[in-house]
Amino acid sequence: MKSYIRLFKLSVKLYSANMKRNLYLTISVAVSIFLFLIAALFVDFEYATYVKGSKRVQENYIYISCEDKELYNLMQQQFDKKSLYLCMHTMTGGNLYIDKKYRIDIDYNIILTKNIPQNIYIHSNLEAHGETDNSNEYSFEKIELVCGADEFTSSNQVIISEEYACLLAGSAEDALGKKIMMGYNGAQDVYSVVGVYRQFLTETRLNKETVKEMESMYTKGNTAVDNTPLISTVIMPETAFSDIDISSYELYVFLTGKTEQQKSIYLTRISKFEEQDIYKDKFTYITPKDIETANQEEWQINMQTKAILLLIVAVISGISVFGTMINSVSDRRKEIGIKKALGASDGSIMLGFVFENLINSLIAIIIAAALAGFILLGYIFYQRQIVMSDYTVRFYGETILLFVIYTVSSVLGFSLLPAYSATQINIIDTLRDE
Repeated sequence: MKSYIRLFKLSVKLYSANMKRNLYLTISVAVSIFLFLIAALFVDFEYATYVKGSKRVQENYIYISCEDKELYNLMQQQFDKKSLYLCMHTMTGGNLYIDKKYRIDIDYNIILTKNIPQNIYIHSNLEAHGETDNSNEYSFEKIELVCGADEFTSSNQVIISEEYACLLAGSAEDALGKKIMMGYNGAQDVYSVVGVYRQFLTETRLNKETVKEMESMYTKGNTAVDNTPLISTVIMPETAFSDIDISSYELYVFLTGKTEQQKSIYLTRISKFEEQDIYKDKFTYITPKDIETANQEEWQINMQTKAILLLIVAVISGISVFGTMINSVSDRRKEIGIKKALGASDGSIMLGFVFENLINSLIAIIIAAALAGFILLGYIFYQRQIVMSDYTVRFYGETILLFVIYTVSSVLGFSLLPAYSATQINIIDTLRDE
């Protein structure tokens, strides 16, 4: 062990002495590793964001959506109503006056429901308003009540978003009890705010340009924002409108505490509706199995992409290592000859070259990691602050393991042949040539 440590220290000195000659190798390896880190970590972060979005329908319930009220009522009858959460979607318009002077037009995305289950994902329907965050496929969003009530006591009560509450009253708490006006079919009605939920991610993203215009409105003295109205989801009791045109009816069938047999019965009942020509094109549903399958497929794509990237990195790094080491062996023939003349074994000569290459690769990894980290921090800031995407930073063990395997194999694998060729140098021929 002591001899290996002594040899490693000697390799460090030799590497330092030949720094200029090793610079090309360091840079080439660092560039290839940097490209992998950027690409692989980007894939990982995108996948983590997708997974977070894919929790859009929790694993403990089935989501069913239809546009037919009759079908909606029939499906309700097929399930235990204690395990159901019901809601309906529609649209309406309105406006908000700030400081009794500035008017902001608002497009209300209305969710009509009987109650507000905390911390569940519901279909926000916000994709109808434009581009939504690609991590929230199907625009499912999580309801998290910030303050106020989670149940309605009358039909003129509403729960609004935190952003809307701040515009309305300055803070979520101060918005409780405030009145908002919404119109439908030409009629205007006043509703009282009884609760505030945490802002939906997609809602935030859709509103980012509108918020900029609102800031400009104050500085330029405009009186309204007409081109890009504020998008706000409002949760209301299903009794709020009697003549409203519902765009979609939704059922969330909770499976918590249900046996596999009971879950199977639910899926069988859904399948029977699907088999009927009159209903099969009028509804869609998503099961926990669908989510699991989607995640597995996405993970396989994620791993395949990284494996290909790592293979490319291994080849590029390997070629750089191989070429540079062959040149290094050729340039250091005299040094190698003297070492062999002094009694150095083939193993120690070979190991010395491997150690030098290992030191070079470690330096290249540090440089590449620092540069990649700096660029990815900027990208994360862009995603979160500019694009308004809920970009998730997560490092997967599989990625690190693959990286270690490919890096070590490329560094050692491509350095062994040049290192071995160094041991084959003939002492007499080398010294004669010198």
